[in-house]
Amino acid sequence: MSRPDLLALTDEVLADLTNKGTLRRARKELAKASFTVSQAEDGTLTISADDDTSCVLFANRPFSEWTCTCLAATNCRHIVRAVLHYQSSHDDGAAETSPQSASEPDHSPSEFPTEPQAETQSAAEANPGVLAPESSERTFDPASLSREVLATRLSPAALRRADEIAAAGLLAHIGQVRGVTVVRIHHPTPVSVRFLLGADLNYVRCTCRDPDPCVHVAVAARAAEGRPFGETGLRATPGDRWQPDSKIIGSVRQAALELIRVGAEAGHRQLRGVWHRLVARARQAQLHHVADLLEELLDELARYESRSQQFTPSRLTDLTAELLARCACLVNPDPDRIPDRLVAGSPAEDTRVAKARLIGMGTQFTEVDDDCRLVAYLVDARSGAPMRVTKRVTDDQFRPSWRLAGGLVSGISIASWGGGQVMSLGGRMFGHGDFAHTNRSAVGLPAGAIDQLDAPFRVETIAELATQQTRLPAVLDDRSAGTDLAACRVTGISDLHLDPGLVSLVATLLDGDGVSFQLALPISPRREASAQATWVRLRSWLERFPEVAYVAGRWRWAAQRAVVDPLLLVGDGVPFQPHIAQPAANTASWQVKRDTVAVTSPGALLLELDRLLGELLVAGVDRIRLRPDSWRQFVTQARRAGSQIIADHAEAFLNSNSPTQAEELLLLAAFGRALA
Repeated sequence: MSRPDLLALTDEVLADLTNKGTLRRARKELAKASFTVSQAEDGTLTISADDDTSCVLFANRPFSEWTCTCLAATNCRHIVRAVLHYQSSHDDGAAETSPQSASEPDHSPSEFPTEPQAETQSAAEANPGVLAPESSERTFDPASLSREVLATRLSPAALRRADEIAAAGLLAHIGQVRGVTVVRIHHPTPVSVRFLLGADLNYVRCTCRDPDPCVHVAVAARAAEGRPFGETGLRATPGDRWQPDSKIIGSVRQAALELIRVGAEAGHRQLRGVWHRLVARARQAQLHHVADLLEELLDELARYESRSQQFTPSRLTDLTAELLARCACLVNPDPDRIPDRLVAGSPAEDTRVAKARLIGMGTQFTEVDDDCRLVAYLVDARSGAPMRVTKRVTDDQFRPSWRLAGGLVSGISIASWGGGQVMSLGGRMFGHGDFAHTNRSAVGLPAGAIDQLDAPFRVETIAELATQQTRLPAVLDDRSAGTDLAACRVTGISDLHLDPGLVSLVATLLDGDGVSFQLALPISPRREASAQATWVRLRSWLERFPEVAYVAGRWRWAAQRAVVDPLLLVGDGVPFQPHIAQPAANTASWQVKRDTVAVTSPGALLLELDRLLGELLVAGVDRIRLRPDSWRQFVTQARRAGSQIIADHAEAFLNSNSPTQAEELLLLAAFGRALA
């Protein structure tokens, strides 16, 4: 009796089920061992080796339940070695059976529409800045999973629970990476389900803490039946009768307009009680992202009132603009608006995290005046769950970012959290992915392991990345950790330069298919030495490009062009963090122009608008009218830059000093930020 499922297990799938190190060891030992194979009537294989290990590869149990007589807990190298031996002894059968057909049961799943391979290549060659369509390889549709197939692996109680969850409505994102279908459920519980061998539920993985296959497999199948939302990959299923409370949203908007009118100087005293009540009402009305933004605004206003060095005008602008943008979207009458559940958010989770190996995806550094934030982004190697660790530093000595990155979190520097690996015995994950290590012990490892990540956080091409992200404006997307985070393969670099208008280090990179995307690293005084080191590192890539290279960071999309703010560069296995890199020895060709630069590009124009809006939110409309010169100059700059929309709205605000006109400018800044 043949086991086509074993023949379909590619190296990528085996590495996903275990890890790349286990796969390498198993393949290394394969030629040194002798095996005996026996098979039961149901197809279960017992493969024994001459090193006194015996593995049982069950035909009707998940991969995680396969057993070995060695001391390892589960998913050991001996099981992988047994699979590789079975494949090598059935080469002829493997050649006759394609991986996709081997993974499908008797019924034939439907296919997502794809474009021919030749057209994909020609499109990429004709315009390398435009995303190419998906390849022609067959892809699995989770909607094809029948209830009978689900019942073979899930208990009746699990299926009933899935029905209850689905009946209340679902919002999910369906993507494809190298033939693997990934379903990222946004509502009601943020988890990701990966169908490694299509409809074969023995090889499905979920980021929740329950054993695979879990209840979310059935939920993902139901979510895939939902109505598509444009080309974002989002699917929404009916049944969710929830509607945003327009009265609460109107009250939130009026509170934001009042903040614009009086500014942070009086805003906290006047709005403190009102905003606390709005937080409770928004949370009760399931407007979770709105409530989070109100709480963060209250914190920022409290810092201003106490004259804290941690207050940041730019953060006040970002939070106010995002709050207004989400409110505007939630009351938009257009039936084709962005799904309300994505904009409003799901409840924040508070769960215990068991023993885990956390792989760093880089560290982000932000600073305004003396307030500095270092955020290390991580992915759990076992489950694939994203999380973040934050280190806040108040620094009045103006130390560079690379020195501040030595700050400790649970005895491990924040740089090591983001740039290497952390072996953790557990902790707590709260909010939308924030990780607290509590008092459990942890060990930091300097070696990076980005090659051991899988979809949706590691991709080979921008086309794959496009299927894993909604490409919606960040101010309306999910606020959970990892939403806009990914690592992409890099095969080439060109056009490395400094953009004086944006004060950024910019480079054009090529993905695995040779399609171009842009790297843009903003330069600030504290981060200048790290940017210099990044310049040196990228110049070395120009001279000798690494055999294997990746860039990880936060992605944004502008007219289908992908732009990454790099948090981690990996060349030949060596991790490098651009935001907090230590100074390089040779920076002879480095020069940042600090002189006033003409505001001619859309990005530079939006940066100047952000600065003016920060002043506005601190002083308030009533006092800004006493200093109109900077706004008049900005209107002139906007017209010279060819941005009629920004110029007209800025002039309308200058003439009226109306909070509603300032609201329009905040929305323009929020939705145009992808250009900056």
